[in-house]
Amino acid sequence: MDPDYKLQFASFLFARNALQFGRFELRSKRISPYYLDLGQINSGPGLVTLGNYYVQFINHLIGEEQIRIPDCLFGPAYKGISIANAAVIQCENKFKFDVKFSSARKEKKEHGDASEFLGYTPTKDDVVLILDDAFSTGRSIEDARLSILRSTEEKSSIDAVVVALDRKETTINKRSAAKNFWAKYGIPVFSLLTVYDLIDNLHNKEIEGRIALTDENKADIEKYLEQYGAD
Repeated sequence: MDPDYKLQFASFLFARNALQFGRFELRSKRISPYYLDLGQINSGPGLVTLGNYYVQFINHLIGEEQIRIPDCLFGPAYKGISIANAAVIQCENKFKFDVKFSSARKEKKEHGDASEFLGYTPTKDDVVLILDDAFSTGRSIEDARLSILRSTEEKSSIDAVVVALDRKETTINKRSAAKNFWAKYGIPVFSLLTVYDLIDNLHNKEIEGRIALTDENKADIEKYLEQYGAD
């Protein structure tokens, strides 16, 4: 990995308006001073770049022997679908990995293809990576895990979770939600960035004529982390 990839990736997210600062209500009902919306990356060049960041990171994890070469990239509906699709294409373009795309339907389909899955249905012999945008409480990842288990009946088929951003938020016992998920299910969670990386790389950084993380934004995030932050 490029040693500056955290700065480059964070800058890319901000320039594409995927990383926003302000006031946002999360699914957990917490009011956050920042938000990651990868749905803002919706053009061909943007998705190519996004997929490339994920796949470069996945290849790095493979090289470090932290994960195996995947057979399937699973993107939880809905944001994860475009992430996994972009990454599957870049797996082929960059590393010639023959990787399949999968996602699970949120609503049961009553006609035509009645499969629970969009794209590929994982099997017990597949190495599966779950790709998503951010790890907050882990609820969407848990839903994805259950969908995969229903098709495979093999917990070990899920090698890891890879997200763009670990928000490093607490759930119970003052440990981050990602670490609790790892401890509970034995499935490691890897992130290209953490909220602390955002602070370190974007504070008072000018990107395309705008200051990415102002002093005020930084203070708001630090106050939020005092209440909800974890290691």
